[in-house]
Amino acid sequence: MSLEDCYEVCGGDLAAVRGRLLDDNRIAKYLGFFLQDDTYELLGTSMAQQDWPTAFRAAHTLKGTSMELGLLPLHNAAFALCEALRPDDAGVPKNLSAADELKQQVDDAYVITQAGIALL
Repeated sequence: MSLEDCYEVCGGDLAAVRGRLLDDNRIAKYLGFFLQDDTYELLGTSMAQQDWPTAFRAAHTLKGTSMELGLLPLHNAAFALCEALRPDDAGVPKNLSAADELKQQVDDAYVITQAGIALL
């Protein structure tokens, strides 16, 4: 399958990624690296352990990586979770009550992203 198919399934912005990475082979390579990265698993583990600083960093990393790769639904979900987990001045997540629902949105977007990348 093609990058176009992948990004259609993912709901991503292939044109923007092509503008940044300039080469379809490079994009495919980084999408492969994305699936090998353990940030998503770290997010789940740290949230289950209520390790909020680690969960925040993982959500922040997932937000940035998915943005750079144009994986917009995943980026948007990770962005919302990142902001909920962002520590206030006392080090407490700003919106912990929304974290579980937002994590589910990240999970849903990640599954779709995996399905899209699997087309390559």
